[in-house]
Amino acid sequence: MQVMLKKINCGIYHNATISQTGELYTWGSNRHGELGRSAESDFTPHPGYCSGFGAIVDRIGRGLPASVACGKGYTIIATHPYEGPDEATALRLVRDRREREENRRQREEIEAARRRAQALIDAKNRKLQEKLKFLAERRLCTLDDGCPGFQMHAIKESVCKHCGYSHIYHTILRKEPELPLLSREAEILQKMMGSKRVANIS
Repeated sequence: MQVMLKKINCGIYHNATISQTGELYTWGSNRHGELGRSAESDFTPHPGYCSGFGAIVDRIGRGLPASVACGKGYTIIATHPYEGPDEATALRLVRDRREREENRRQREEIEAARRRAQALIDAKNRKLQEKLKFLAERRLCTLDDGCPGFQMHAIKESVCKHCGYSHIYHTILRKEPELPLLSREAEILQKMMGSKRVANIS
């Protein structure tokens, strides 16, 4: 991350800087909390952002940093006048933001539930289509040689109306007879095959 700096102040064991956008960064020793922010150890060599400026803190408006000075174990910051909203307006803005986030979360939950429901409907439709495709193929019965092929019963769609057996016993796919070729189609096929005769031509 690159930040354009406006002011830098160096102390004995820690440093502070203000960016051109009015943000405060500190680094170095934090043994006495002089960095003004949380750190993983008592010393950090990397600059870190200090929050709490340009906002209302403890019901008091705090402006952006104007200048900074680093002492031995402490930091002094002079700020610009606070120019943000008053406390009531800030509370209303926070409440409005929370309401928007809650509404967005509820919409996301509703959309996720709708997608899950649609996925279940699509899965059921696929299973239904597969079942209808299976039933429409008029498969022959493995238990009754006299069955002409599965046809749904008027009341029980999984039972064949001819033999009375379930569709799970109709697993032999009946081959449809091949249609005779037209003369033009036979002529084209004959040229492609390089033969003088083509079988099954009427």
